[in-house]
Amino acid sequence: MQKINFAIRTLLHSRGSTLVKILSIGLGLAMSCFLFARVAYDNLIDTCFNDYGRIYQLNMQFKIGGNELSWQEMCVGKLTEGVYSALGEDMVEAAVMTRRFFGNNISRDNEILPGIVMVADSLFFKTFGVEIIDGDHNGLAQPGKMYISDRMARKYFGDESPVGRMLTGWDDIPIQVSGVYRDWGEESTINTDFIVSLSTLLENHWGGLGWKGGDSWFDYILVKDGTDPEALNRKIMEVIEANVPPTDDFSLKAAAIPLRDVYRGQESVRMSTWTLSLLATLILIVTALNYVLLSLSALSRRAKAIGVHKCSGAGRGTIFAMFAIETLIIIAVGLVFAAFCFYVARRFAQESIYDNFAAYISADRLWVVAGVVVLTFGIAALIPSVVFSKIPVSQVFRRFVEKKHRWKHSLLFVEFAGMSLMGGLLAMVIAQYHYIMDLDPGYEPDNVVCITRSNDGKEHREALMKVYASLPYVDQVAIGSMPPGYGYSGEFVRDDHGSPLFSSRYDNWNNKDFAELMGFRLLHGRYPEATDGSEAVINQEFARLMGWKDNDAVGRQFRISDQNVTVCGIIKDFITGTLYQEQQPYMAMTEDNGWSQRFFLKLKEPFGQSYASLMADEKELMEGASNFSCVSLGTQYRQTYHSVEVFRTMIMTGAIILLFISMIGLFGYMRDEMHRRSREIAIRKVNGASTAEVIEMICRSVMTVAIPAVIFGSVAAWLIGRYWLEQFSVQAPSITAMYLLSGIIILILIALASTGMTLRTANENPSKSLRSE
Repeated sequence: MQKINFAIRTLLHSRGSTLVKILSIGLGLAMSCFLFARVAYDNLIDTCFNDYGRIYQLNMQFKIGGNELSWQEMCVGKLTEGVYSALGEDMVEAAVMTRRFFGNNISRDNEILPGIVMVADSLFFKTFGVEIIDGDHNGLAQPGKMYISDRMARKYFGDESPVGRMLTGWDDIPIQVSGVYRDWGEESTINTDFIVSLSTLLENHWGGLGWKGGDSWFDYILVKDGTDPEALNRKIMEVIEANVPPTDDFSLKAAAIPLRDVYRGQESVRMSTWTLSLLATLILIVTALNYVLLSLSALSRRAKAIGVHKCSGAGRGTIFAMFAIETLIIIAVGLVFAAFCFYVARRFAQESIYDNFAAYISADRLWVVAGVVVLTFGIAALIPSVVFSKIPVSQVFRRFVEKKHRWKHSLLFVEFAGMSLMGGLLAMVIAQYHYIMDLDPGYEPDNVVCITRSNDGKEHREALMKVYASLPYVDQVAIGSMPPGYGYSGEFVRDDHGSPLFSSRYDNWNNKDFAELMGFRLLHGRYPEATDGSEAVINQEFARLMGWKDNDAVGRQFRISDQNVTVCGIIKDFITGTLYQEQQPYMAMTEDNGWSQRFFLKLKEPFGQSYASLMADEKELMEGASNFSCVSLGTQYRQTYHSVEVFRTMIMTGAIILLFISMIGLFGYMRDEMHRRSREIAIRKVNGASTAEVIEMICRSVMTVAIPAVIFGSVAAWLIGRYWLEQFSVQAPSITAMYLLSGIIILILIALASTGMTLRTANENPSKSLRSE
């Protein structure tokens, strides 16, 4: 208790220094805890299911014309049935095929019930171990049946049981609620609000259950205890080869991946985990070493007090314990300050970092906070406590002078290197983010909205076209099947013998108005006019893969399915998916087959006012429609790269915190240097040294450390940034210059800060310093 009282009195006596330590420790703990919590969150996705270690997801890979495509989660429709039939006795306990539909697909008495709809077969609940808390357990084995999550049941039905209620799916399919299942939460890649039986769709002529196409299904299996994953994948490949014998032109591969590894195994997630872990560790180490630097900078001032304690009988253990308790108190108060930062910043974080920010720092991840605190305490308490406990008792009788300064320079090096690393990463991310946001996507998403409605036939669509065109805030109207940038379905392009050459993205327009509204650039030829699928417009990448030049592609033919298609025009490449993918081949036809059921409206300026007017007229426009959604393509395009914006915000926050902590460390170092070298400065001034010469002498020692530290940090930022940039198909051309510019700015900040901290002592009357000797 006596040691605690002494620690508290010491901290209160040096209130200014104590407050600075608390601020730096608190900010460092807050940021490192959040980053580590985010990493933990990403690596615990899909662990919410019972026996998640036995649940696997099936992935597939196509090989077309000798070229292996990327592994994909969407599988052909027959895979689950084939695997379960062949391996059900030895390895696989249950299997399920699923497909998810986003948008407004479920309604009740013409009232839309927004939510994610999953179509699944009868073994869904057994595969995932999901509990049915109300209703029949066998509904997924019957057509016209569905289940609803307990969360959505409370939202749409209140305290009333929805079991037995009739709902409508996909505009005209009657579906009865068979039961309510317990929602497994949002920390999963398998999110859904409604589960509809697979037989419901099959009964209504939804196909895609072959071996060589229709790769739109997400397949999962529950393996038996003790199943060897390698043996399982060998057996799955035997199933594939038995049903789809490989040829030189076409083959399939399939593999089972542990469900827990599906999300955390994605390249972007692995990259995020590695980068954020590195940044969190860097902030933790800099925070702890900054505390060490601040503590040891007071060594010359506290040596005599320690000598007095030793004269009074205190041993090394007692001194060690006193300083360890002092550190513990500061970390405890810093932790309270970190919690306060979380509370204050939660709204900002949810708007600019992560929507479910609270989930990342929830009680389930308090072990992350505990780990960060223990590591910080281990570094921050151990070094100063050991150094202070070794001070000899003789220091009470003479002035303490620290002669070894390399340890200070080492700590400064770490802080400056960390600051330049974060600054370099921030400059790189800002440059890349602005580059991809300013990049021409090849079409014009601004001011365009996509309206998806129930499909009520050609006459109704034409009537709606006239209604939309008559609205005063609408500039252009067109009908299409898919917005650019959302990703398209694929279609195999084949040679004259029917062998697949490559897979092209496929689109369907109602007429050329869609291309003109979206701002596609027609390079040669014209847009398709025939409505029988006999002619198509292609992009430059399609022509390149066919071995054609842009200016001689028009008039050539290619084959899809069992039909020859004539190229009537070629358009400039545009982003068919995202900038995380390489440019994809694209073809579009004009067909009035009912698939083109999305209305595209180009609104007049100001867009915000026009969009608000459209939403205000929503009720009238929705009359008779059970399925309606409206999306701004410009907003959706920017949302595609929201993760880059989030990463930028996190790096910026970390860089500001690290800059603040490093400046605090530099302040502690400079204060100690001024105290230690005050007599030397006074003697130099007496001998004629100017203020500028004194400042140059003191700052030289700082810059000697800063220059190599900033170079080291900038090179580290370049190496990490190069790894992070691999996820993009394009990169900003000015990134190398940004690393250089960042390093120069940091050196200027260090020089200015050092000069400002030295100025007062350099201008001081030398007699004052000599008198204190």
